[in-house]
Amino acid sequence: MSRNVGSLISAARAVIDAAPWNLDPKCCPIPWRSDMFADMQSRPLTIAVMRDDGVVKPHPPIGRVLEGVVAKLRQAGHDIVEWIPGTLHKECIDVMVCKLCSLA
Repeated sequence: MSRNVGSLISAARAVIDAAPWNLDPKCCPIPWRSDMFADMQSRPLTIAVMRDDGVVKPHPPIGRVLEGVVAKLRQAGHDIVEWIPGTLHKECIDVMVCKLCSLA
């Protein structure tokens, strides 16, 4: 998405400051709130990790990198939650694959 966190913050703020809710009624009118942003930066993140979606297993090098990232996030004080996909996940993948095959 970006080369650094600062760029992500700038992009998100630019989009929100553009007040997209004035052009699209489906957008919630929530302005940038610097106080809330500062408060959120002072807390640990909660990050969900899905190691295997039940459809495609990651290659071992990818799995090792993922484990390394999880370890570093834990060391930094963030909360890691295991995300185990439910039975509907495979069904959604099957529907997506079926739709893509029909487009070919």
